[in-house]
Amino acid sequence: MTSVWEALRRRFRGQPDLARQASFSYEVYWAKTARLWSPEHRAQALQAIRELQSRSEFVTTLFDRTYRLEEVDATPHAGASLVALQRVLEALSTESHGDLDHER
Repeated sequence: MTSVWEALRRRFRGQPDLARQASFSYEVYWAKTARLWSPEHRAQALQAIRELQSRSEFVTTLFDRTYRLEEVDATPHAGASLVALQRVLEALSTESHGDLDHER
């Protein structure tokens, strides 16, 4: 039998930040996926995501897969997933530009 203290601690312990966990999972997935894309594919996907996010109706949904971008793939994605993909693509873009600067 658990103590009252342990039961209260479990009940009122801070809940995990679902948005942060989802964002991390999306970033890991997209980092694995986007590394396999050509630089041209990455640039096209990044441009499409930026255009989508500039629309007033864009919502950063955690799990509702409402956005489909041909430049990414044929499946619908959640807004938070596309935001994570944008961060990954920007990081990969910066990384590849850094490699070019290093080779000079």
